[in-house]
Amino acid sequence: MFGVFMLCLGATASAQVGDATAGRQTYTLNCARCHGVSPDGNARSAANSATKVASAINSVSGMQFMIGVFTQSELNDLAAFLGNPNIAPTTDYILTISKSGTGAAAGVVSSTPVGLICGALCAGSFASGTLVTLTAVTSIDTAFKGWSGGCTGSAPVCVVAMTNAKTVIASFDVVSTLTPRNYSDMWWAGESENGWGLAITQHQPSNQQFNAFYVYNADGLPTWYVMPGGTWNSNFTVFSGALYHPTGTRLDNFVAENTVVGAAVGNATLTFTNPSTATLTYTINGISASKKIERQVFGPPDSAAGLEVGDLWWGGEMQSGWGMTVVQQNRTLFGVWYTYGTTCTTANSGCAAIWYVMPGGAWGTTSATANTYTGTLYSTVGAPWLGTEFNKNAVKVAPVGTVSIIFSPDTAGAATGKSSNAVLTYTFTAGPFSGTTQTKQITRQRF
Repeated sequence: MFGVFMLCLGATASAQVGDATAGRQTYTLNCARCHGVSPDGNARSAANSATKVASAINSVSGMQFMIGVFTQSELNDLAAFLGNPNIAPTTDYILTISKSGTGAAAGVVSSTPVGLICGALCAGSFASGTLVTLTAVTSIDTAFKGWSGGCTGSAPVCVVAMTNAKTVIASFDVVSTLTPRNYSDMWWAGESENGWGLAITQHQPSNQQFNAFYVYNADGLPTWYVMPGGTWNSNFTVFSGALYHPTGTRLDNFVAENTVVGAAVGNATLTFTNPSTATLTYTINGISASKKIERQVFGPPDSAAGLEVGDLWWGGEMQSGWGMTVVQQNRTLFGVWYTYGTTCTTANSGCAAIWYVMPGGAWGTTSATANTYTGTLYSTVGAPWLGTEFNKNAVKVAPVGTVSIIFSPDTAGAATGKSSNAVLTYTFTAGPFSGTTQTKQITRQRF
């Protein structure tokens, strides 16, 4: 680490600060593995200043991986040791870390004081009496199971007192042996592609997903594709399925029998890189693309009691062909209604898929309306989405009406718990359906 200091620092020594004995420990843990037990003379005389140590870490490319690693106290101690590297050594003990379990290859153990970042078997030397905090770090497909040896318990953090040489074993399992993560939420490509989204609805214990893509066609008009199922890989990190692009009948005169799902128009793969990020790869009508996506945060903290209503909702078999995804974060609901518009191939059939969005709203404030959620309904136009970087500046959003959903608690009279049935009422005040008001019974869709 410090062998390159002489390339960027002057030769004037600064006054020593900090604890040289502690600095020796810091150097041994972080620098000796690359630069030897004792720093060379030039580096030693040039770097015995905490300010210069920090400056070198920030400016020398070979050391910038250490930015943010040291506290000011540790920098002071390190500078003191560099100015007096011959200080009598303390008694050191070796701490050895090993991993076990089916997830051992992906699990990581790190230490404080810094020095150990163990992807495989590793060991570090620590001064007698040092308290070493070990942290087990999981990946997307691993879970920490527990410690043995010099540590015990299942908490991801443990503290080892270095009174003698010790060995600690960290056990990891692959996620597929546990309950898979639930990725139900609203997902997007971030602010840079604001204007389209993916609603993921995942049911337990089947782990099946029903996913709807709210995007735009080549003319920038809203359309949607649906993935009504798919398959997971062995550790529940990759979900793949066919995509469909149905046509139906106008929302104001819906007839379930006229819904045509048709053959698959392509497929999509969601590769979840951690609980909140993923890569979407798709091929639709021969056009392929890949996008980084993440959970979209929209619901502010709210400690008030309320119903749990997030799911995929529909009007039952007699209304099969349209639906509404209700995504719930805390007490805020984000509803996306996928239905059919007025562009049809024949009278009230072959109508193009369109979508409307209710990106928030409010619960009623009286006892009679406490389980009623009301929000503004919006329509959008945007830019071509297939196979290209989306132009968010082309998105135009316009209010077209209101939506009200009265949720019925599964337990009569309950203010909390699950609701599986509701009444949906929408009123259009603008757009092609202006003047339309309809009420429909809706329920959670099973899949």
